[in-house]
Amino acid sequence: MSTWMARLAGVAAIWAVVVVPMILLGMGPRPVLLALIAAGLAATVFCAVDLLATAEPVRWPRPMRSPPRPLEDPRANQLLRMIEAAPDDPKRAAALRGVLAGLSARPAGDAGDPVADAAADERPLRHAEIDQMVRRIETDGRH
Repeated sequence: MSTWMARLAGVAAIWAVVVVPMILLGMGPRPVLLALIAAGLAATVFCAVDLLATAEPVRWPRPMRSPPRPLEDPRANQLLRMIEAAPDDPKRAAALRGVLAGLSARPAGDAGDPVADAAADERPLRHAEIDQMVRRIETDGRH
């Protein structure tokens, strides 16, 4: 049995479940009118379901990201290059940790300073770790 035949049988069954009790209870339904209403609603719903099932999901084009403009301060450009290379290059990551530790508002050797503690680490840095260290420096409020 095709999909549309099964759907028509389903609509007819729903129509019968609604109309037969109404007749038995003496409510005086209009079976033809109810059949037309059921057929119209079913056709609308089934067409919408078929249309949505075959439609491709919408893909919005993303604008191309332009590279950031060079900063006026050469030290900022160097820091930007270090941040970009930190996830892949352990030497650059160690240098960046040293720079961030130098920017830390806490005195050198202060126990419990996560930025200073991270400066001794040798592994590559993830961007989330860099962001966390910079936020820590910013919350100290001196730089």
